[in-house]
Amino acid sequence: MGGDPKLKSITPEAVEKYILVSVGEGHTKGGINTEIRGLKALYSWGQKKDYVSSNPFAAVELFPAEASDPRPLTPAELERLFQTCPPGSRWYPLIMVYLLTGARLSEVLKPKLTWRDIDFENEILTLPIRKSHTSTEFPLDTVLLEIFRELKANPYTKAHDNKPDDHHYPFPFGHHYISHKIKAILKGAGIDATAHDLRDSFVSHLIHIGYPLEDVSKIAGHSTTQITERYYYKQLEERRRQMLTDLGDHFTGRYSQTNIDTLLKTRPKNVAKTRLTPPSDLPNPAVSEDTHQECKDPALPSRKEDSKPVPRTRFEPTTHGLEGRCSIQLSYRGNLSREIITS
Repeated sequence: MGGDPKLKSITPEAVEKYILVSVGEGHTKGGINTEIRGLKALYSWGQKKDYVSSNPFAAVELFPAEASDPRPLTPAELERLFQTCPPGSRWYPLIMVYLLTGARLSEVLKPKLTWRDIDFENEILTLPIRKSHTSTEFPLDTVLLEIFRELKANPYTKAHDNKPDDHHYPFPFGHHYISHKIKAILKGAGIDATAHDLRDSFVSHLIHIGYPLEDVSKIAGHSTTQITERYYYKQLEERRRQMLTDLGDHFTGRYSQTNIDTLLKTRPKNVAKTRLTPPSDLPNPAVSEDTHQECKDPALPSRKEDSKPVPRTRFEPTTHGLEGRCSIQLSYRGNLSREIITS
């Protein structure tokens, strides 16, 4: 805002100008939002203490939150991670808890997760949800149960900054310390990622396997499925594309030309033929008319009176399933025949 202005001299117009300058200088929108929130809280505190009469940041609109694309670890990266941090190493239990629960960074650390939240008898983990200030029950599988049992018997110890209540927590560490520690472990494995990417790996893998979106959203601690779709739309789109590919492969394999040819060869010989195909049992015009039972129509000319082809009729109630209807077959010398139904 220029110089060293006094708190009472800052106006909403000056704040808007400051934001525009910050954007022009290349500051991120998220960073600007964080700064504005802090100054807004400072002025709110000043109002309560009667240091200032108004809050110039109160009416400032923050930039919309930008959802960054998830960055799940690839199978090759996971393999390198476990080579760097194998079973039995100090940070292996914490890495596995993040990968197998999808918890946010602070949700399994002190003071969020306590030993009271782990029900060994019923194999349930009550996981606190940081963003919604609620909790969700998470079923513990064999791997997680073994990890927590081992931690209970051999708890984490800290080289410094020990607190008397550390024994109440499976992971008695702070947010920033673990964030830097996991990033260093990933970097040592040649992986450019963060601790939050372990959560992305958890959610993305569930989507890839094909679990229903409602179940994935609930176990990830999202308040609605729309949030899951917004963050993991690429994974969902890839999964839908794979589903259609699998469906195409299924039908291609089941109804391939080889299988169709086999079905045709094994079809019973007495299967009725298509109605529009030329009847194979038409009488030759040279054959006597007595060969078929006819429905005589006086309006039709006799074959002896007219040399033109004459419609020949025969009564076939069983063929068409309707009594009182005639199936008229028009037969021409040397040509195909057509079958017509008349009342």
